[in-house]
Amino acid sequence: MAQASARRPLMQLAEAQQKIERALLSFGLEASEAEAETRWILDHLGFSTLTQRVSPGQLLAPLQWEQAQALLARRQVHEPLQYILGNQPFCGLLLKVTPAVLIPRPETEELVHLALNTLPVIAEALRIADFGTGSGAIALALAQELQKRRQASQIWASDLSAAALALAAENAHLNHLNEAVIFLEGDGLAPFLALDLELDLLISNPPYVPLAQWQTLAPEVQLYEPQMALTPGEDPLRFYRLLAEQGPHLLRSGGQLWLELEASLASETQSLFLNEDWVQVRLLPDFAGQTRFLNALRV
Repeated sequence: MAQASARRPLMQLAEAQQKIERALLSFGLEASEAEAETRWILDHLGFSTLTQRVSPGQLLAPLQWEQAQALLARRQVHEPLQYILGNQPFCGLLLKVTPAVLIPRPETEELVHLALNTLPVIAEALRIADFGTGSGAIALALAQELQKRRQASQIWASDLSAAALALAAENAHLNHLNEAVIFLEGDGLAPFLALDLELDLLISNPPYVPLAQWQTLAPEVQLYEPQMALTPGEDPLRFYRLLAEQGPHLLRSGGQLWLELEASLASETQSLFLNEDWVQVRLLPDFAGQTRFLNALRV
């Protein structure tokens, strides 16, 4: 009986929510980030967003609170929650993520939506290539949406990293898109050029963070995300030069190019495409008003 009376009482969901959110705030997160991550952690523990809102008196089992504390211990040393939980939502998909790949961002979801809005509806299959696919986010999101539209497609996705491609293939399987994307390993655009494609869309979120800027990024990024997926080194425009020069060899006449880019280098990036190979070269903002995307058509 003494043991039972000394046992710690079970914690209500509302109390757990407050404790987790306070802990995240103490780690340096903004209030909105702490609130969002708290919801995500509790959902991972088995409490849906609806349950969190309407049943604050539900009790956590001791094991659930132990799991929450273990998650917070990892978050305290700046490990991204996406890596801790092992997944990231993206355009209606749930993608597995590890430190082998960049965590997909909301801006890249915008890139996907922008590209989809410019794709034609055609009787034959749309031909699409995703350069630097990482987790497979862009290619798989395009594949899923085109399936919903009943638009046939052939999609290829490349990466230099074998580990990233293995994860991308796993994400295709997890999201029932096994047959929708062909993954290719190789440097630059060589894997696509070897296939002699005439694409309707070439899309990419290549590494673009200037090295000096990368060194100032949050510890979540510097300590855990793959540097090679974020910064190309000394020349931040390296991959844009490649795309400007070799992209025309991959696209059909009138084919679309869609790229994510560094806002501070937007004009310099655009200038690489102002030549006889490209027309209608335009820059577009993201949801925060930052110049973030480039769109161009092959002549």
